[in-house]
Amino acid sequence: MTVPAQASPTQAAEGRSKDRPAPQRRPESAAVESKEIEPSQVAECAWTGKRVVSLLTRDDAMSAGDFMPFYLRFGCPEAHVGKTFGCVVRNDETAPNDVLAERIEKCWANPDTRFPKLASEPKADAPAPAAAPVAPAKSQGPANN
Repeated sequence: MTVPAQASPTQAAEGRSKDRPAPQRRPESAAVESKEIEPSQVAECAWTGKRVVSLLTRDDAMSAGDFMPFYLRFGCPEAHVGKTFGCVVRNDETAPNDVLAERIEKCWANPDTRFPKLASEPKADAPAPAAAPVAPAKSQGPANN
């Protein structure tokens, strides 16, 4: 009686792999995207750069300075931070945090963006609206003293 020979696990795997075609490798999507978009819009540049601009607008230059080496290490364009910061602070008015975050996003995408003035209280040098004249009080009759 003969015992049938069994294939080793390596031989069995090789036999199966011959039946199936090898999967095709796709290029890394991040590498493809980074070639198609501006360097400032690459994820690591945008994330780090927006934080630098946000910190600068909050007068936290020390923390912004801590982020800059990372921004530069990623090969991000240094001038884009300055242009974006200029875009955000172009209007000298203080904006609420949610408006400020939106401005940073828009300015990062396009540093030439212009924003309309926020609605605010009337300026002190603007004339106040004229008040309606007050009519004199009518007397109810002769006063008794």
